[in-house]
Amino acid sequence: NGTNPGGVSISTTGGILNVGTRDITANGDITLVGDGITSAAGSVIDATGGDILLDGNSSTQAAIALAGSVATTSNTATAMRVVDATTLSFANITTGSAGTTTFGNTALPLSGAVTQTGPLSTGTLVGNSSTVTLNNAGNQLANIGPYTAGGGFVLIDSNGDATQGLTFTGSVTAAGTTNITSPGLVDLQTHDLNVGANTLTING
Repeated sequence: NGTNPGGVSISTTGGILNVGTRDITANGDITLVGDGITSAAGSVIDATGGDILLDGNSSTQAAIALAGSVATTSNTATAMRVVDATTLSFANITTGSAGTTTFGNTALPLSGAVTQTGPLSTGTLVGNSSTVTLNNAGNQLANIGPYTAGGGFVLIDSNGDATQGLTFTGSVTAAGTTNITSPGLVDLQTHDLNVGANTLTING
């Protein structure tokens, strides 16, 4: 454990990057690359104001399972990126209030499901993955999209009030049952929410 005064980059060759219960903290960007990435409860990955990249490695595209917390105060479009993996499960992910969290992208998608056991707190969520189940009551988001889900898409957002809830900043496409919940207005702007012939529920 300890705080690096700059950034941190750790990668493995042919094996899982297992953080365990240890902390990885830096005053700069953190990049972790492995044939799968795991952390145990109590672990902290904290980039202070830097960006965080977690890469499941293109050669194997293994799972990323984060039982510890992952945090940054970054407000950039690359504040938190989790890419090139199968499934993603996480306990607690936090960015700055204007930061973006990416769960897979077109070039480096998540081929498996995205699930959580604790809250996601971020400005904007974008991604490309399979089924998305973000149903923690503590989730706090301002914006969603673009996002492509190869299965169902469930998002509970507790941020906002009767006049300000969840705003679409890009289109969302899902291939399964979709349920979006926010305490305030769910505003699609000019974007699409396409679930094909699947069930769609919006609570706002």
